[in-house]
Amino acid sequence: MILRMIVGVMLLVAGLFSHAETVWDEDYQVQVVTADKMTCEQAVDQYEKYGRIYVIAHGKNIVPIYGMIPIRKKRDLHCRGRSSMKATYHVRTRDNSRCGIAVFCM
Repeated sequence: MILRMIVGVMLLVAGLFSHAETVWDEDYQVQVVTADKMTCEQAVDQYEKYGRIYVIAHGKNIVPIYGMIPIRKKRDLHCRGRSSMKATYHVRTRDNSRCGIAVFCM
């Protein structure tokens, strides 16, 4: 439920970004590259280091993805109650169409 809300907010924010291969990240004061321009290993490293990664949604909008546990720390995630199952969040990269970068409770 929370993930659906986060994704909904991210898609609303997507309209604020123009169609481009890179975007300026105001929080980190750096220009970032979308996941489809990285290798899977680079995408995993990027999400683990910064806690976010950018993807292209619907083929035109750049959207930040954040709020999950990095895939390498999946053992630290303890799901309880109604959200007792772990799920992997995948992004498309240069070398992998389903690169797992993070985990969350479903």
